[in-house]
Amino acid sequence: MIVADCLCFSILRPKNMYDIVYPLKEQTINLDLKYALRSLEKFGAEVGKVVIVGYKPAWITNVIHIPTEQHFSKWQNTRANWKKVCQCDELSEDIILMNDDFIFSEPVKRWEDVTNLHMGTLMDRYNGFLEEKKGISAWREGHRFTHELLQTMGVDTPLNYEYHGPMIMNRRRRIDLLEREDIRPLALKDSPLLLIRSLYGNLYPRNNPKQIRDIKFLADSFVMSMITEHGFFSVDDGIIGNDARCPRLNNWLRENFPDKSKYEL
Repeated sequence: MIVADCLCFSILRPKNMYDIVYPLKEQTINLDLKYALRSLEKFGAEVGKVVIVGYKPAWITNVIHIPTEQHFSKWQNTRANWKKVCQCDELSEDIILMNDDFIFSEPVKRWEDVTNLHMGTLMDRYNGFLEEKKGISAWREGHRFTHELLQTMGVDTPLNYEYHGPMIMNRRRRIDLLEREDIRPLALKDSPLLLIRSLYGNLYPRNNPKQIRDIKFLADSFVMSMITEHGFFSVDDGIIGNDARCPRLNNWLRENFPDKSKYEL
Protein backbone atom coordinates (compact mmCIF):
# COMPACT_ATOMS: atom_id res chain seq x y z
CA MET A 1 0.00 0.00 0.00
CA ILE A 2 1.26 3.46 -0.86
CA VAL A 3 0.13 6.23 1.47
CA ALA A 4 0.91 9.74 0.31
CA ASP A 5 0.34 13.31 1.40
CA CYS A 6 1.26 14.70 -2.04
CA LEU A 7 4.99 14.91 -1.39
CA CYS A 8 6.88 12.03 -2.95
CA PHE A 9 5.10 9.88 -5.47
CA SER A 10 5.54 11.64 -8.83
CA ILE A 11 8.07 9.01 -9.95
CA LEU A 12 5.39 6.36 -9.58
CA ARG A 13 3.11 7.78 -12.26
CA PRO A 14 3.95 7.24 -15.93
CA LYS A 15 4.12 10.50 -17.85
CA ASN A 16 1.31 11.73 -20.08
CA MET A 17 -1.36 9.61 -18.39
CA TYR A 18 -4.41 10.56 -16.45
CA ASP A 19 -4.46 9.81 -12.76
CA ILE A 20 -7.79 8.40 -11.61
CA VAL A 21 -9.31 9.95 -8.48
CA TYR A 22 -12.00 8.39 -6.29
CA PRO A 23 -13.27 10.69 -3.50
CA LEU A 24 -14.63 8.41 -0.77
CA LYS A 25 -16.75 8.84 2.31
CA GLU A 26 -16.33 6.50 5.27
CA GLN A 27 -17.68 3.08 4.32
CA THR A 28 -15.93 -0.04 5.56
CA ILE A 29 -16.64 -2.66 2.88
CA ASN A 30 -17.85 -0.72 -0.17
CA LEU A 31 -18.76 -3.46 -2.67
CA ASP A 32 -19.47 -0.75 -5.25
CA LEU A 33 -15.82 0.29 -5.24
CA LYS A 34 -14.59 -3.31 -5.49
CA TYR A 35 -16.48 -3.82 -8.73
CA ALA A 36 -15.63 -0.32 -9.96
CA LEU A 37 -11.92 -1.09 -9.59
CA ARG A 38 -12.29 -4.54 -11.15
CA SER A 39 -14.01 -2.97 -14.14
CA LEU A 40 -11.35 -0.24 -14.36
CA GLU A 41 -8.61 -2.86 -14.46
CA LYS A 42 -10.41 -5.02 -17.03
CA PHE A 43 -11.91 -2.40 -19.34
CA GLY A 44 -10.31 0.96 -18.59
CA ALA A 45 -7.79 2.58 -20.91
CA GLU A 46 -4.25 3.00 -19.64
CA VAL A 47 -3.99 5.17 -16.54
CA GLY A 48 -1.33 6.66 -14.33
CA LYS A 49 -2.11 6.07 -10.70
CA VAL A 50 -5.35 5.34 -8.87
CA VAL A 51 -5.87 7.81 -6.06
CA ILE A 52 -8.21 7.45 -3.10
CA VAL A 53 -8.95 10.75 -1.37
CA GLY A 54 -10.80 10.78 1.92
CA TYR A 55 -11.50 7.45 3.60
CA LYS A 56 -9.64 4.33 2.44
CA PRO A 57 -11.19 0.90 3.17
CA ALA A 58 -8.72 -1.57 4.71
CA TRP A 59 -8.96 -4.01 1.79
CA ILE A 60 -7.54 -1.57 -0.77
CA THR A 61 -3.91 -1.80 -1.91
CA ASN A 62 -1.67 -0.44 -4.70
CA VAL A 63 -3.22 3.02 -4.64
CA ILE A 64 -2.20 6.49 -3.60
CA HIS A 65 -4.13 7.49 -0.48
CA ILE A 66 -4.68 11.17 0.33
CA PRO A 67 -6.41 11.16 3.72
CA THR A 68 -8.78 13.92 4.79
CA GLU A 69 -10.95 14.47 7.84
CA GLN A 70 -14.36 12.87 7.33
CA HIS A 71 -16.24 14.12 10.38
CA PHE A 72 -18.19 16.98 8.88
CA SER A 73 -21.22 17.34 6.58
CA LYS A 74 -21.31 15.67 3.17
CA TRP A 75 -20.61 18.96 1.40
CA GLN A 76 -17.79 19.99 3.75
CA ASN A 77 -16.14 16.59 3.33
CA THR A 78 -16.45 16.84 -0.46
CA ARG A 79 -14.84 20.29 -0.48
CA ALA A 80 -12.01 19.09 1.75
CA ASN A 81 -11.38 16.13 -0.55
CA TRP A 82 -11.30 18.30 -3.65
CA LYS A 83 -9.07 20.91 -2.06
CA LYS A 84 -6.47 18.25 -1.28
CA VAL A 85 -6.67 16.82 -4.82
CA CYS A 86 -6.43 20.16 -6.60
CA GLN A 87 -3.51 21.35 -4.48
CA CYS A 88 -1.55 18.12 -4.95
CA ASP A 89 1.04 19.02 -7.59
CA GLU A 90 2.32 15.43 -7.75
CA LEU A 91 -0.87 14.40 -9.54
CA SER A 92 -1.35 14.72 -13.28
CA GLU A 93 -2.60 18.16 -14.29
CA ASP A 94 -5.69 16.60 -15.83
CA ILE A 95 -7.31 13.99 -13.63
CA ILE A 96 -10.30 11.73 -14.17
CA LEU A 97 -12.95 12.12 -11.51
CA MET A 98 -14.72 8.89 -10.62
CA ASN A 99 -17.41 7.88 -8.17
CA ASP A 100 -17.15 4.56 -6.39
CA ASP A 101 -20.21 3.24 -8.27
CA PHE A 102 -19.05 3.85 -11.87
CA ILE A 103 -18.76 0.47 -13.59
CA PHE A 104 -17.13 -0.02 -17.01
CA SER A 105 -18.83 -2.58 -19.24
CA GLU A 106 -16.74 -2.48 -22.42
CA PRO A 107 -13.11 -1.71 -23.28
CA VAL A 108 -12.26 2.01 -23.25
CA LYS A 109 -9.95 2.92 -26.13
CA ARG A 110 -9.60 6.62 -25.29
CA TRP A 111 -10.65 8.28 -22.05
CA GLU A 112 -11.83 11.28 -24.05
CA ASP A 113 -14.55 9.10 -25.59
CA VAL A 114 -16.30 8.40 -22.27
CA THR A 115 -15.75 11.66 -20.38
CA ASN A 116 -17.17 15.20 -20.28
CA LEU A 117 -20.49 14.19 -21.78
CA HIS A 118 -23.82 15.94 -21.22
CA MET A 119 -27.53 15.15 -20.92
CA GLY A 120 -29.12 18.12 -22.68
CA THR A 121 -29.67 21.41 -20.87
CA LEU A 122 -29.94 22.09 -17.17
CA MET A 123 -33.39 23.59 -17.65
CA ASP A 124 -34.56 20.54 -19.59
CA ARG A 125 -33.77 18.44 -16.53
CA TYR A 126 -35.30 20.97 -14.15
CA ASN A 127 -38.52 20.96 -16.17
CA GLY A 128 -38.36 17.17 -16.21
CA PHE A 129 -38.41 17.17 -12.42
CA LEU A 130 -41.52 19.36 -12.53
CA GLU A 131 -43.26 17.06 -15.03
CA GLU A 132 -42.45 14.06 -12.87
CA LYS A 133 -44.15 15.96 -10.01
CA LYS A 134 -41.23 15.33 -7.70
CA GLY A 135 -41.19 17.44 -4.59
CA ILE A 136 -38.95 20.42 -4.08
CA SER A 137 -35.39 19.32 -3.39
CA ALA A 138 -32.00 20.99 -3.27
CA TRP A 139 -30.90 18.72 -6.14
CA ARG A 140 -33.78 19.85 -8.38
CA GLU A 141 -33.31 23.49 -7.45
CA GLY A 142 -29.59 23.18 -8.08
CA HIS A 143 -30.28 22.71 -11.80
CA ARG A 144 -32.20 25.98 -11.99
CA PHE A 145 -29.75 27.80 -9.71
CA THR A 146 -26.68 26.68 -11.70
CA HIS A 147 -28.45 27.48 -15.00
CA GLU A 148 -29.13 31.05 -13.88
CA LEU A 149 -25.62 31.46 -12.49
CA LEU A 150 -24.03 30.30 -15.75
CA GLN A 151 -26.20 32.68 -17.74
CA THR A 152 -24.82 35.59 -15.70
CA MET A 153 -21.37 34.33 -16.77
CA GLY A 154 -22.25 34.51 -20.45
CA VAL A 155 -23.32 30.90 -21.13
CA ASP A 156 -26.54 31.25 -23.13
CA THR A 157 -27.75 27.64 -22.93
CA PRO A 158 -26.05 25.83 -20.04
CA LEU A 159 -25.68 22.08 -20.53
CA ASN A 160 -26.26 19.41 -17.90
CA TYR A 161 -23.07 17.51 -16.99
CA GLU A 162 -24.58 15.72 -13.98
CA TYR A 163 -24.46 12.30 -15.64
CA HIS A 164 -23.21 9.38 -13.55
CA GLY A 165 -19.92 8.74 -15.28
CA PRO A 166 -16.24 9.75 -15.41
CA MET A 167 -15.20 13.33 -16.06
CA ILE A 168 -11.82 14.85 -16.88
CA MET A 169 -10.97 17.97 -14.88
CA ASN A 170 -7.87 20.12 -14.86
CA ARG A 171 -6.76 20.72 -11.29
CA ARG A 172 -5.67 24.33 -11.96
CA ARG A 173 -8.92 25.19 -13.66
CA ARG A 174 -10.91 23.65 -10.85
CA ILE A 175 -9.06 25.82 -8.32
CA ASP A 176 -9.49 28.92 -10.47
CA LEU A 177 -13.19 28.14 -10.89
CA LEU A 178 -13.89 28.02 -7.17
CA GLU A 179 -11.77 31.12 -6.52
CA ARG A 180 -13.80 33.30 -8.90
CA GLU A 181 -15.35 36.25 -7.11
CA ASP A 182 -18.82 35.30 -8.35
CA ILE A 183 -18.49 31.66 -7.24
CA ARG A 184 -16.29 31.60 -4.14
CA PRO A 185 -18.96 32.85 -1.68
CA LEU A 186 -21.37 30.22 -3.04
CA ALA A 187 -18.79 27.44 -2.90
CA LEU A 188 -18.16 28.16 0.78
CA LYS A 189 -21.79 27.56 1.69
CA ASP A 190 -22.88 24.18 3.03
CA SER A 191 -25.27 23.69 0.12
CA PRO A 192 -25.71 21.30 -2.81
CA LEU A 193 -27.18 24.00 -5.06
CA LEU A 194 -23.91 24.63 -6.86
CA LEU A 195 -23.53 21.86 -9.47
CA ILE A 196 -19.75 21.83 -9.89
CA ARG A 197 -19.64 19.34 -12.76
CA SER A 198 -22.01 21.48 -14.82
CA LEU A 199 -20.18 24.67 -13.89
CA TYR A 200 -16.89 23.14 -15.02
CA GLY A 201 -18.30 21.53 -18.17
CA ASN A 202 -19.91 24.76 -19.35
CA LEU A 203 -17.06 27.12 -18.48
CA TYR A 204 -14.37 24.80 -19.87
CA PRO A 205 -16.29 23.03 -22.65
CA ARG A 206 -15.04 20.41 -25.05
CA ASN A 207 -15.68 20.95 -28.74
CA ASN A 208 -18.94 19.25 -29.73
CA PRO A 209 -19.56 17.41 -26.46
CA LYS A 210 -21.53 14.21 -26.90
CA GLN A 211 -25.08 14.01 -25.54
CA ILE A 212 -26.12 10.84 -23.71
CA ARG A 213 -28.85 9.61 -21.44
CA ASP A 214 -27.94 8.79 -17.87
CA ILE A 215 -27.60 5.09 -17.05
CA LYS A 216 -28.03 4.48 -13.32
CA PHE A 217 -29.64 1.29 -12.07
CA LEU A 218 -32.17 1.97 -9.32
CA ALA A 219 -33.86 -1.43 -9.39
CA ASP A 220 -33.83 -4.70 -11.32
CA SER A 221 -34.39 -3.11 -14.71
CA PHE A 222 -31.51 -5.07 -16.21
CA VAL A 223 -31.29 -4.67 -19.98
CA MET A 224 -28.06 -5.61 -21.73
CA SER A 225 -28.31 -2.64 -24.08
CA MET A 226 -28.32 -0.32 -21.04
CA ILE A 227 -25.19 -1.98 -19.68
CA THR A 228 -23.20 -1.41 -22.86
CA GLU A 229 -24.86 1.74 -24.27
CA HIS A 230 -22.05 4.08 -23.22
CA GLY A 231 -19.45 1.55 -22.06
CA PHE A 232 -20.16 2.45 -18.43
CA PHE A 233 -23.06 2.69 -16.01
CA SER A 234 -23.79 3.50 -12.38
CA VAL A 235 -25.76 1.89 -9.57
CA ASP A 236 -27.90 3.14 -6.73
CA ASP A 237 -26.77 2.61 -3.13
CA GLY A 238 -27.52 -0.90 -1.93
CA ILE A 239 -27.75 -2.49 -5.38
CA ILE A 240 -24.46 -4.39 -5.56
CA GLY A 241 -24.53 -7.51 -3.42
CA ASN A 242 -28.30 -7.34 -2.94
CA ASP A 243 -29.67 -10.21 -5.01
CA ALA A 244 -33.17 -9.70 -3.66
CA ARG A 245 -33.26 -6.18 -5.08
CA CYS A 246 -31.32 -6.62 -8.31
CA PRO A 247 -30.51 -10.29 -9.08
CA ARG A 248 -29.78 -10.08 -12.81
CA LEU A 249 -27.38 -7.15 -12.57
CA ASN A 250 -25.54 -8.82 -9.70
CA ASN A 251 -25.26 -12.02 -11.72
CA TRP A 252 -23.78 -10.01 -14.59
CA LEU A 253 -21.24 -8.40 -12.28
CA ARG A 254 -20.16 -11.73 -10.80
CA GLU A 255 -19.85 -13.32 -14.23
CA ASN A 256 -17.82 -10.47 -15.70
CA PHE A 257 -15.63 -9.60 -12.71
CA PRO A 258 -15.14 -12.84 -10.72
CA ASP A 259 -11.54 -12.19 -9.71
CA LYS A 260 -9.94 -9.68 -7.41
CA SER A 261 -8.23 -6.71 -9.02
CA LYS A 262 -4.69 -5.65 -8.22
CA TYR A 263 -6.24 -3.02 -5.96
CA GLU A 264 -7.62 -5.64 -3.53
CA LEU A 265 -5.67 -7.36 -0.78
